[in-house]
Amino acid sequence: MKFIPFIVILQLAGFVLQAQVNLNQGLQLHYSFNGSATDLSGNGNNGIVNGATLVTDRWGNPNGAYRFDGTTNFIEVPNSGTLNFPDNKFTFYALINVEGFYYGTCHGNAILDKGTDFQPGHYGLRFDNNIYTNGQNCANINVDTLHQIFYGLKTSMSTPKIITNQYINKNTWYCLIAVCDSNTIKTYVDGQHVLTSNSTSTVGSNNQNLFIGKTKSIQYPYWFKGVIDEVRMYSRAINMQEVATLCEYSPTPNNLTDPTKPKIDRLKPNPAIQQLDIDLSKLAKGARILLYDITGKLVKTFIVNDYLKETLTIDVSQFHPGLYFVKVENDKTTESYKLFIK
Repeated sequence: MKFIPFIVILQLAGFVLQAQVNLNQGLQLHYSFNGSATDLSGNGNNGIVNGATLVTDRWGNPNGAYRFDGTTNFIEVPNSGTLNFPDNKFTFYALINVEGFYYGTCHGNAILDKGTDFQPGHYGLRFDNNIYTNGQNCANINVDTLHQIFYGLKTSMSTPKIITNQYINKNTWYCLIAVCDSNTIKTYVDGQHVLTSNSTSTVGSNNQNLFIGKTKSIQYPYWFKGVIDEVRMYSRAINMQEVATLCEYSPTPNNLTDPTKPKIDRLKPNPAIQQLDIDLSKLAKGARILLYDITGKLVKTFIVNDYLKETLTIDVSQFHPGLYFVKVENDKTTESYKLFIK
């Protein structure tokens, strides 16, 4: 999945908010897991798959994600300079589905992890009940599966401040992002800010490998059980609009709002990768199909005529990845849809 930079302008409550969205800038590692753990960032941080199996991804694409069994499966990435963050800024993104919890000592769950806890260069993306129990998860042998919380971490952290209680449900897809901007790490779940942690320490560097699905520790492996669809790592703190773009979370531009929920799901597949099929059933001749980008700019217009069949197929392979809006108009009704192109 190759991202082409573009500018996002959203109109909200009469104000115009402009922010740069460039999801290639500072990209150190990118796994789409479409058949392999090949790094798409261009930095050569290819992963070595150990037991994890290819499965259908969040969007229904076969062999588009990896399942980890929670006991022996992991991906190991050889150390490189692009996987250290001495400038004390980073962003970690993962699209995951949690299928279970680790029941070993301290019962943490590691999505990604590099280095050793409390040592220079250490960072990670995890979830457990440590925050809910005020740091007592190692003292308590019982695993509280009802109060598991996602968080990002680095060498040393203060007690996190919970912004929104959002406990993990099994067999649910989550867009998870941790953004470190010097002394603060903010954790976002599905585009919503849920947690803030502070630290006066720098991330630093180490020469240890990166692990996905576990830590390097034998005593505290923190095995992850579930499915990971995509992973990204940045050497910068991405902005809020980039968080929204990664998590497909964005308000509909005012000129596209339609309070009537469409009766027909016309767009397949959604998200689309190479092509988009639009169901034309029950549309009269002369109906218009309008495709807008996230800024509200009209990208394409199609007119239904006698020569079109029941399905309109559009090649979207050259479109910028991201969020789009589709309007289907005829003389009597207007239907609006959100479309995501990968």
